[in-house]
Amino acid sequence: MVSEHIDDEGYSIFDAVRVHLELDSDLPTGVFEVSSEVADPAAHDARGSLSPAPPAPGHPPLPPLPPLPPLRGHVGDTGRGAPPAGRPGRGLVTHALVVDGPGTRHELSTGRNVIGRGTEADIRLPDTGVSRKHVDVVLDGDVATVEDLGSTNGTLVNGRRVTRQPLSDGDVIRIGHSVLVYRRDGA
Repeated sequence: MVSEHIDDEGYSIFDAVRVHLELDSDLPTGVFEVSSEVADPAAHDARGSLSPAPPAPGHPPLPPLPPLPPLRGHVGDTGRGAPPAGRPGRGLVTHALVVDGPGTRHELSTGRNVIGRGTEADIRLPDTGVSRKHVDVVLDGDVATVEDLGSTNGTLVNGRRVTRQPLSDGDVIRIGHSVLVYRRDGA
């Protein structure tokens, strides 16, 4: 059932799906509570198998996410043919999002830059707390604006929940369990 749901929703998975059921006497008959997590690839045992994930009750913090290779060309290439806003050192400004942890840099293209977990996102994050199309960073001229796309878990900029907000260099965007830093370099 979980695999069918993954296929129906177009989710990307990075390992085998594992389901663990526990009886919770506090829930009424027929009601299920679901939690999910991304396995930590560093938690491999000596045979190369993943160690069991920690139990769901108490919802322990998720492990850091592994870096993702760029999906379309090099880092920052959104595959839409639009060049980045510019390159430092030429009097132009480069706008980018840096994923905290792995330090992956994604240069933003003029127009929309959709971030999410789904295959249609320009910047994909393997984070169960991120919606398929979670947030858009719109680059219009020299101004980058973050816009939540009606995500389930919302978007925080510098710790404040936002629906739409212009970004300044160094602003921290938190979606799901992922942290991105907006960088405006050059000029």
